[in-house]
Amino acid sequence: MGEVDDGLKMMRRGSFMYLLAFFILLLAIAFTIVTFKDYKAPEFMKRAFIAALGIFVTFIMEIMLAVMGFIYFFIAAEKLRKVNKDYGIGRKGMILQLFGFCLIFVLMPLAFLLKEFNNPLILLLAITGAVVILIGVIFFGIMLLRMKDLDRGFETAGILYLIGIAIPILIVFAMISIYMSSSRAMKRLSATKA
Repeated sequence: MGEVDDGLKMMRRGSFMYLLAFFILLLAIAFTIVTFKDYKAPEFMKRAFIAALGIFVTFIMEIMLAVMGFIYFFIAAEKLRKVNKDYGIGRKGMILQLFGFCLIFVLMPLAFLLKEFNNPLILLLAITGAVVILIGVIFFGIMLLRMKDLDRGFETAGILYLIGIAIPILIVFAMISIYMSSSRAMKRLSATKA
């Protein structure tokens, strides 16, 4: 039961990080709109600098929160895999996503330095990275569907997560569902222990 409880805690933390990142993004958009609302020409450069600084800070925070969320989900998938082998597909999904992101992360500066944006090999590797990420996302979504025995809400989260591949805003609702389902499952486990 300890591994399940720990896994659920990590799932809840991971979803919270992604939700926090989304909330900060909304604040950044609102900040940018307010910054340029009713501005006068002489103030344009000053406001543009403030907006650019805000966007940069938001970008850094988004990356940090996304990485933290990814790490929490990876740990959760690892712990849950030890409890039920059917959940192991989630860990495979996280590994595939990590590989895909690393591949693209290496290719982007390489293409920029070599000025070979249309290089067939670089394009092929970039597409490969994107496909690997997509497969990883699908695997993680399947794990969520299989977690319905812990809480039915995970099935909803899995469906939203998978549809979110085509309609990204649904990922936010999937994260809310993961957070709520993890909390309910943890309470149920605590009640069982008591």
